[in-house]
Amino acid sequence: DTSVSIKILEPLKESSQEIAITLVCALCKGQKNDHITDWATELGCSQIVFFQSDRSIVRLRNSDECAHKETRISKIATAAAQQSRQALPPQVKITLSLDEALKHLSLTPFSLKAICSLSPDAQLLSDAAKILTAGNHACVIVGPEGDFSPEEHETLLQNGFIPTSLGAKVLRSELAVVTALVTIQNK
Repeated sequence: DTSVSIKILEPLKESSQEIAITLVCALCKGQKNDHITDWATELGCSQIVFFQSDRSIVRLRNSDECAHKETRISKIATAAAQQSRQALPPQVKITLSLDEALKHLSLTPFSLKAICSLSPDAQLLSDAAKILTAGNHACVIVGPEGDFSPEEHETLLQNGFIPTSLGAKVLRSELAVVTALVTIQNK
């Protein structure tokens, strides 16, 4: 007769009490995507979607390259989730375009859809995030260094995203990710 014993070390936090955050980020060069995944996971993102922006330096040729990169990034997310004692790692998706990333997100009912924008008329993300309450789902999108192309910016506006600012400084993509996530969490 085989028996199994289970010991609960500590209860998991009730996720419905938190704001679920989806991060959408343009692919960056070098190990920046790895760092972004690690930090976004540790900061509690429920989903991370990378997309090949018009201005991304990294160029993926096809869906096989996306799948390979997605598998590698998912392993980083799993390790970061384990290290930060999260019940589940975020879902990770790598896409060849902004349009493909938006199609992936189309079924999620977001309470806030924010673009990290360099536009001088963008409202502060901290102000926009005030509408969020426990159980809401927010989506924040960070472009490549050099910002979104005019076409990408227009596509985001047409899909209900609002331009938001992280402040007066122009930040590198990976720092903008951390700043945006902390801003939403501390709204």
